[in-house]
Formats: sequence, C-alpha cells, structure tokens
Amino acid sequence: MFARFTHVFINLKDLLFMLIGVAITVLAIVQISRYFSQFYSAHYKIGIILNSVELEPEDYKVVQNVVAEKLNSINAQGGLNGRTIDALYLDDKGNPELLKKLVSESVQDENLLAYIGCKSSSRALAIASILARNNVALIGSYSLTNLTEPFPNMYSAEIGLKDLEMILHNLLQRKAKRAAFIGKKEDLYSAELLKIMEGYALKEPEFKVTSRFWFPLNYQFSGKELDMLADSLNKHNDFLLLSLEQGNTNILLEALWKRGLHIPIFCGLADIAQINDRSNFYRNGELFDVNPVGIPGVLNMKLQQQAPVFRQAINSGQKREFQLGFGGRHADEIGLLIEAASQKNLPEKADMRSKINAGLKNYIHGNQIYRGWFADWYFTQDRSFGGEPLLAWKAPDFDSPMLAPVQFLRTDSGYRQAPVLYANLDMLDISQISDEAASFYATFYLELSSVSNLTVQNIDFTNAERNKVNQAPLIEAKLVRSKKETDGNNFYHYLYKISGKFSFNPDLKKYPFDQQKFPITMQTSDALNTFLVQPPAFEFRDTVFESTGWNYLNNYIGCDQDIIAIDNNFGMLQKNIPYYKFSYVYEMQRARVDFTLKTLVPLLAILIISYLSAFIPPREFETLCAIQVTALLASIALYFSTYKPELQYATTSDKIFIFTYVMITTLLGTSILKYVMYRKSVLLKRIAMIYQRLIFPLIVIGFTIFIRKV
Repeated sequence: MFARFTHVFINLKDLLFMLIGVAITVLAIVQISRYFSQFYSAHYKIGIILNSVELEPEDYKVVQNVVAEKLNSINAQGGLNGRTIDALYLDDKGNPELLKKLVSESVQDENLLAYIGCKSSSRALAIASILARNNVALIGSYSLTNLTEPFPNMYSAEIGLKDLEMILHNLLQRKAKRAAFIGKKEDLYSAELLKIMEGYALKEPEFKVTSRFWFPLNYQFSGKELDMLADSLNKHNDFLLLSLEQGNTNILLEALWKRGLHIPIFCGLADIAQINDRSNFYRNGELFDVNPVGIPGVLNMKLQQQAPVFRQAINSGQKREFQLGFGGRHADEIGLLIEAASQKNLPEKADMRSKINAGLKNYIHGNQIYRGWFADWYFTQDRSFGGEPLLAWKAPDFDSPMLAPVQFLRTDSGYRQAPVLYANLDMLDISQISDEAASFYATFYLELSSVSNLTVQNIDFTNAERNKVNQAPLIEAKLVRSKKETDGNNFYHYLYKISGKFSFNPDLKKYPFDQQKFPITMQTSDALNTFLVQPPAFEFRDTVFESTGWNYLNNYIGCDQDIIAIDNNFGMLQKNIPYYKFSYVYEMQRARVDFTLKTLVPLLAILIISYLSAFIPPREFETLCAIQVTALLASIALYFSTYKPELQYATTSDKIFIFTYVMITTLLGTSILKYVMYRKSVLLKRIAMIYQRLIFPLIVIGFTIFIRKV
C-alpha cells in the first residue's frame, strides 16, 4: 500500500516537473520568436523622394546619415506597431515622368506607408493622382499648395503660396523698379513666381517686369548668349528673379557676375545655401531666398544636440548647417508620420495608410504639434508648414547668408513686422563654475545691430540668476559704444560689456571626465514685440577666453520656442503663439589634471602596493593581510576626502573607487584562499596565484586605459 502511494506521488512529481519544463520552454520560444520576428517580419517602408540633379553627393549622403539615425532611434523604441521602419530612396533625377514610374512601382508594396521629399511643385502634382488612388500620404517640399487642394493626403514642408507672395511683394517694394525674370521651362513654381511679379506690377504702376527668359532643364548656355543676357540685364533691370535648377543657377550666376552684373537676385528653385560660395565673384553679389532651413547659423536646439553624432560625417563650412537642416527636416517628416499613425483615437480596423492620413489631420491649425529635431511641426489651413516665412539675405561684401533685416511673422490677423537683431557675443571669461548650485559667472562683450532701436533693455537673459528680493537678473551691463548709420539700412549699433551669474544644467554622470554646456540664453523682454536673433558666421565667433579648470571644445547658437496655445472665443479656435529663445552655448571639458594628480595617481599607487603584496610568502600571512586591508581602508578614506558631487546616481569617479574596492577585495580573498588551501588543494592555490600575478594587473591596466580614453 505504502509503495503504491509512493509510486503515485513520484509520478505526480514527475508530471509537475514536466509541466513546469513545458511552460518554461513555451515561454522561451515565445520570447525568442518575438525577438527575431522584427528581423523576419516584413518591414514598413517610407519612400524618400530626392533629386541627385539638384542635390550634390555630399548633401545626399548627409540626408541618408541623419535619416538613418532617426530610424535607429524609432526602431529602438519598437518601430511602428512592433515592426521596423526602413527608408526607400527614390531618385527621380528631376524628371516628373521618371518619378511617376518610380512611385507607381513602389506604391504597390502594401508595406510602403507614405512618401516624403519631392522638392518641386511640378513633380508633386505629377504624382498626386497616384497617391490619391492608393490612399498614400506625402509630406512634400513644394509651395504651390493651391494646386494640391483636391488631394487631402498631401502636405507641404515649405511655406504656402500666401506666405511666398507676401515675401516677394515686400522684397520687390524695397528693391525693384524694373525686374527681369529667368525661369525653368514647364516648371509650375517658376511660372507662379512670374505670376506673382506680374500681379505686383498691376498694383504698382512704378514697377515693371521688363524681361522674361525661359530655359529648359540642363540648358547649355553659349558664351554669346551669356554676353547678350548680361548686357540686357545691366542696361534695363535693377532686380532679377532667377528660378533655374541648382546646376544652371550656379553656372548662370558665375557668368553674369563675371560680366559685371551687380543687381539683387532672388533665388527661386535653388536654395541660397546651395549657391557656389567658392566663386571669385560670390562675395560681391546680393542674393535673396525664402529661407529653407530656418535662421542661418542657428539650428533648432534639438538638432544641435544631435549634431555631434554627425560631425565626423559632415564637412565644416557654409553648407554644413544647410545639410544638417535639410537632413533634419526629412528626419522630422518621418517622425511626424510615425507619431500620426500611433495616435490612440484612430480607427482600430483601419490599415496603416489610412491611420497616417487620419492622424495627419490633427496637426492642421496646430491642434497637435510634433516636437522634432528640425522644428516644431504643425500645418496651416492649406496644409503647408506652420513655421515662420523667413527671408534669407546674402549681403554684398559678406561671405555667408543671414536673415534680412526685417521679417514678417504670423499673427491672428495676418503678418506682423519683426526686426532682426544681429548679435555677436565675444566671451571674455567663464569662471566660478559650481556643480552644486548649477551656476557660473560669465563676462562678455555683446554687440547689437538692428534697423530698430533695440538695446540691452529689450533683451531678457532667461538663464540669468535672479535677485531673491525683487527677482531682478544678477546682470551688470555697461554701454561701451553706440552709433547709427545714416546710409544703407540705417542700422543702430550698440556695444555692451556684460557680466553676471547664469545657470546651467550639469550632467555629472561622467564626472570628472565630463563635458558641460554653458549657455547664455536671450529672448525679447516684451513678448508682444518679438525679434529674431541672427549671429555672425562661425569663423567670426570667439573661441579664445579664460576658463580656469576647463578646456574649450566647441560653441554653437541654437533656437528654441515656447508655443503658447490659447483659445479664441471660448474654444472656437486654437491659436499657437511662438515665443523664441536663442542660446549661445559653449561646450567645455573639465580639466583632468587635478583629479589625476589628487585621486587617480594615489589609487594606482594603492593598487600597485596591493599587487606587490601578493608576492609575500603565505607563511607571512599576517603581514600580507595587513597590507591589503590597509590598502582597502586607505582607498575608502581617500574617497571620503575627495570632492564629489552629491547626486542620486554614481559618477565615473564613484565607479573608479568601486572598482578599486572590488579589486583589492578580490586580492585579499585570493590571499586567504591561498593560505587556507595551502596544503589541501594545489589546483585552487595555482588558480589564485595566476589571478593575483597575471589577471589582476591585466584588469587594472585595461581599466586604466579605458578611463584615460573616456
């Protein structure tokens, strides 16, 4: 009876273990299949329409690098619906028929979700019906949003036609009486630019469009044609609107400048940052353009924070920020599509293309805002980009583009004139840096120039420390020089010497081998009278200043904005008011000499003494043990006597001390093992000896090399 019961118990026990084993196996298979499903399941794709005729190979490469980094970050967070996102590049070489073929073929793939890019109104319109039939969204780079009104799945990353018309009319009013036009044949955007000019001529009797020239794609100019064209423009015109593809734009500008043409030129199809700045005549030219990548020299702060990832892949120079901005805009468009498809209020049974189209509608009027690397994204009523319509200017005798002196920002009732503050910050000293107080003192010269009478009183240094009595900023500003130009743009110029205490956000995880960012952040002191800040070109920015205990690495200017959402008429319509902030950021690395001499060298000495003690014979165990215990206590005492920031996480300094404790403890443990097992186990004794005399020093040397390279 007892034997039968025992047998049954054993069978039940075996069955229980078997069930547990099966459950563990099933769970393991499920987890493994989930992990590998991302590699074997069909990937979603986003088509990126680029044009190698207008983009140089370096520009193309940068776009691919920035997009790849964005996709890596999206896929690391689970992609979309648990599936990986890939980029599918389509190069149409500027040919609408080739683009139609590429899109017709790629759209058949049900895993292709949407398209981005397509820098042309003509090419965007060529594929509009294909996209509509297949319910596929496009975030394109075109301005003629009036042509795509019948296609609700098409959005533009450029400003709309209304903004373009306002900018061009204002420019013609200030700069032109007799304008010439040179355009690309059969290009809708070029035709619309001419239409805007002619519309302005009907309203302004003193303005005339005197010449109109059309050239096909990749037209080969003869020397005689160029001579006649330059002669005609010099005699009869004071302004030129040039709307050809990038290659011919550069060829024609070089030829016209060489033949003595010095009138202002508005760039149509080619971006101002793509104009050949290596030309011998570039410096003397005056160029205008609807700015493609925000404020020249001022990337969005989020994109600036990503820039170190791309620095090695991007050549420095004028085009660096254009390339980063152009790539960042495409990366943002992908992020916007993914966010649109991931919203919770979308129909559950809808396919992913339908979800994207439904989700994008929420960004019209700024009801939702996507916070991207390049910008904060929302769309206007005509489904064009909701950012500011900015006019870029390459002034005569300057080597790089900047904002024109006067801009027009959006308001509830139309456009409001806003001055540009040309601000150059010449740093003299950064000192008294406090990790605990997260503050530093800075002394610098601030040069301000604008067509409006803007002084330091119009600037709010937002990260300045405040007086506890009245919250006044702890800033001292002394006027050094002031003057006003009486010709040209009539600029007001002021030079101040400013000193004060500023705050920063220290990241001390890598202390004492850390790098910190020290910003001087400014914005208008009157939110109703906004201005934009234009810094000088990078080569004119100061990089030599005093900073005891820190080494200069880099500096940049970044912009950010607080978008204030308000309701008009008690919820009838939401409006978004941007409030701009501009930060002059100095990246510096903490000097390592102090930590190396006061901490790292003593710790290495303690580790070396501990290592040498391992050669003492086991019969002198008391001496050996005393040395190693003393070394452990000495390293602990050094830790408490060394400066360390009070944080909720371990810094690199803490990890160095923890490593020291662990290594000395293992040395002490193996010494005890050798003593105890001296006559019991020759194998354990040899293993302990190999660790102490060979493995221990190799680990210490490897860790030291790693720390030096951090």
